[in-house]
Amino acid sequence: MCKGFPPPLLNTREAAEILHISTRTLQRLRSEKRIDFVILRGKYLYSAREVGRIIDEGRLKGDPATIGEFVTSESFASTTTQSGII
Repeated sequence: MCKGFPPPLLNTREAAEILHISTRTLQRLRSEKRIDFVILRGKYLYSAREVGRIIDEGRLKGDPATIGEFVTSESFASTTTQSGII
């Protein structure tokens, strides 16, 4: 992640995939206030840093390498650019 830029935002599907959980489990984590999120235009978004924190704390068995792959992938970059996040 670049200095001066906010961490990339992941949608529910992307965050659940990185954490190796279902979207319903991610919804449960939200309602239990165990993961930080923002709502932008009705969509739940999670910072890559927050997802990494969950993995680092050992709460879930996600793959930190996957976060980097999502951030650097062309499909992620084009999706976030089209949605106006970046």
